[in-house]
Amino acid sequence: MATNKELEKQIKQLQEQNKVMAGLLGLSPAPVSEDVTKRADYIEHGSNQHAIFLGLVEVTEDQMEDAKTNDYILYESPNTGKTWRLEDEISPFMAFPDPTKIARLFLRQKVSSLESGRPKVPDFAPPLIVPTNAF
Repeated sequence: MATNKELEKQIKQLQEQNKVMAGLLGLSPAPVSEDVTKRADYIEHGSNQHAIFLGLVEVTEDQMEDAKTNDYILYESPNTGKTWRLEDEISPFMAFPDPTKIARLFLRQKVSSLESGRPKVPDFAPPLIVPTNAF
């Protein structure tokens, strides 16, 4: 089995080979968009994708009876009136003495994060790092 040093050396060699091949083929690193909303991995704050990323599931009126029957922990947002539950409300909290209480707090925090909107960038924040090697 290879050691970490050997693996690091192999990675550096592969990176150098990539640079050489890119130079021979006339390829340049893929341009990185200055506008973060144009990136492929961008998730709009408050969107359905953001809710999925946070592990939240919206409970509609049609699903309410089923959610109560299955004893899901539910939270109704005071801001939007939407009802939410966690996708997995057991596994992350098993180590706590009262997992249900922690799951309720966690659910409320996640919904608050979802509905709070895009975070404000402080005036003193440094500019974003733009990666130089896209391969």
